[in-house]
Amino acid sequence: MKTAVTASSAVPLTAELLFESSPDCAKLVDLQGNLLTMNRNGQCLMEVDDLSQVGGRSWVSLYPSEEAPSVLAALEQARQGQAAQFVAMCPTVKGVPKFWDVRVSPIHGADGQLQGFLAVSRDVTELQELVRARELAVLLADAQKVAMEQAVSGASLEQVLGTLVRAAEAHSREVILVSILIVQDGHLRHGAAPSLPQAYSAAIDGMATGPNAGSCGTAAHFNQEVVVSDIGTDPLWQDYRELALSHGLRSCWSQPIRSPDGAVLGTLACYRREVHVPTLAEKETMALLVHTAALILDHRREIHARQATQDALLRNEQRFRSFVNATSQITWTTDAQGNVIEDSPSWRAFTGQTYEEWIQTGWLQALHPDDRQATFVTWQASVAARGEFETEYRVLHADGDYRWTAVRGVPVLTQDGSVREWVGTNTDITERKRAEDDLRRLAARLSDEDHRKTEFLATLAHELRNPLAPLRNGLEVLRLAGNNPETAAKVRDMMQRQLNHMVHLVDDLLDVARINSGKVELRKEKVDLRAIVTNAVESTLAVMEAAHHELDLSVADESLVVDADPVRLVQVLGNLLTNAAKYTPEQGRIKLSVDREGQHAVIAVRDNGIGIPPQALPIVFDMFTQVGAGAGRSQGGLGIGLSLVRRLVEMHGGTVTAASPGEGEGSTFTVRLPVVQPQQVETPTTQNHVAPTGKTISGLNIVVADDNVDAAESFATLLELGRHDVFVAHDGHDALRLVLERRPDVAFLDIGMPGLNGYEVARLVRQTSGTDQTVLVALTGWGADDDEEQAREAGFDHHLTKPACIEAINALLVAAHFARAST
Repeated sequence: MKTAVTASSAVPLTAELLFESSPDCAKLVDLQGNLLTMNRNGQCLMEVDDLSQVGGRSWVSLYPSEEAPSVLAALEQARQGQAAQFVAMCPTVKGVPKFWDVRVSPIHGADGQLQGFLAVSRDVTELQELVRARELAVLLADAQKVAMEQAVSGASLEQVLGTLVRAAEAHSREVILVSILIVQDGHLRHGAAPSLPQAYSAAIDGMATGPNAGSCGTAAHFNQEVVVSDIGTDPLWQDYRELALSHGLRSCWSQPIRSPDGAVLGTLACYRREVHVPTLAEKETMALLVHTAALILDHRREIHARQATQDALLRNEQRFRSFVNATSQITWTTDAQGNVIEDSPSWRAFTGQTYEEWIQTGWLQALHPDDRQATFVTWQASVAARGEFETEYRVLHADGDYRWTAVRGVPVLTQDGSVREWVGTNTDITERKRAEDDLRRLAARLSDEDHRKTEFLATLAHELRNPLAPLRNGLEVLRLAGNNPETAAKVRDMMQRQLNHMVHLVDDLLDVARINSGKVELRKEKVDLRAIVTNAVESTLAVMEAAHHELDLSVADESLVVDADPVRLVQVLGNLLTNAAKYTPEQGRIKLSVDREGQHAVIAVRDNGIGIPPQALPIVFDMFTQVGAGAGRSQGGLGIGLSLVRRLVEMHGGTVTAASPGEGEGSTFTVRLPVVQPQQVETPTTQNHVAPTGKTISGLNIVVADDNVDAAESFATLLELGRHDVFVAHDGHDALRLVLERRPDVAFLDIGMPGLNGYEVARLVRQTSGTDQTVLVALTGWGADDDEEQAREAGFDHHLTKPACIEAINALLVAAHFARAST
């Protein structure tokens, strides 16, 4: 172990005398950085009772780890033959923290070789304390200023008090956790405590003040400082001890926050996570913050009290006049006559006007030209009446845009009731104005949509009544005509057309709902547009022929292949052709052309019909829109066909546009779709379930289950006329019983039945042995893709959407017959 050496063994006598006479802490350090000796004054300053306590130790080991880099850098600089200097904190041997101004010099021998170092440390603790005090003063002053600015600008009380709390915590280097509580009706309410555990703050929020209510409640009760150095043992914390200790809080010192008249407004508490008694410096620091908090809380109390007397107004104006210029709002003052005299930095910052441009009535030049005259008249009227000035006007901002401001000015009265001056604020309300313009536009849009939906419902009722009337008439004609086959055939054809029309209406409604809910899944394949056009034309020939229209087809010679869902694309062209036929007077001309433009196929449907007014073109594809309805020329329909066209085309990555020279000039609808390289092309079909076979069979055992009695009985009668044995059920339990008892060839099951729904019946049937040969058919009004998928997962073999055509039903029965025959 290294031992210290005396000065006489390390330095000559003369140097020793100088060494010992230094009032500072002088040390000799060897080349390795070990402490050789220390003068007596240094031992006194460092509280060294025995030199062996430090002799032989590494000099840097006496310093805290964060100060080590400074010490090592100084030694290295001295090794290079240069004097070095640094300021650092080094505690005494007994642990008292001190700050030192240290100078390190190299020591050379007679031969010029470096022998060691002389380190002279001057105690600058008091100086550092002064520097720290100055920093504290700046910190607290800044915090007070910010808090006052926030108070004046209307910030929340928690935000304002939080500024003070964070300043106090920053000064303590986050050792102290600060809380401000507010006294309300004998209880302490949360003010600000950003660093305390949130659960702890919530638990003490609302605690009653009293003689044994912890540090804060007791301080508020007795209106005096309360110091609890150890929460774990102090009886004041008996009711809150476990709460505090569970959150790691060990000591708490609380001071009352008093108003100028001595009333307790709240408390400021300092928590630490160790046993601690506050120092005098800590108390002085917190006293400054307590004073500022008192000003803020007292100001807030006065605002809430809304004192209307002259003295209260004057006190409020005088107390916070110094904060006006620092507020984030625009603040201003005028003389009694309403002329601007004093400067307003906030106005200048907002508008970019100079003081010379702003004084007197120059501020009017910053207003929007449309607002100047009305604002000036209102201002003059307020000045004359000595009443409050409230208005809104636009101000040219420094960035060049006009911004809306809400303006309020009040007169400041003298003792005799005359006006001494005016004070006021401008608050930027541009975003509020924009939001209001948006609530208004939205309200108008919603009103328009509501109106269109109301019209749509009326149209829907009309469109449903149209086919219902001939259906009812047809039933009556059949009843009265008896066995007249010619009349019966004519009526049946008419009823079939009207039924198909109703099915088309319902399908359109379902498609709208599916697309809007994102439930339509395209089943794309490579298809030639010629096949699509052929199917679309076939599906609309009846409409064309009924109106005696001439249909002109012009299809490009080359093969135009698109990646599309053929069923949906046929629906698009069918809707466009039907639309053209409906809005073209009889014996009109309709042209369908298919051409190529670059990488797109262009499909155009032109007619010489009633045309589209210019104002209707932007909304012709909107939901529930019917062009010409207002002119008494509506051709029926729900106003959703073109909306379906646009949505389906967009789902295919294409576009659709409408054009018209005007009313009576016809219209053109153009669809653009991306083309792909021709490959093996599928022939599209509009039937995506069971294809009709043209054959009929009889003698099958069939179960029909539907809670709609009329639907079940009529369907059963239809099947019985085909010489099948039919058993009917009207709920899920009866349906399951019939299927398991009868083991039918085919079971048509509705989905929405009481007791057990169709999915549940299908699952139970498929779980029963011996039912594999029964064909299960879901017959339901739900026809979306996911409905079909759900049916397959439940065990159904087929899925038909109501009302299913007899051809599809017959095809199922034929398939079931041959399946039975093969077994």
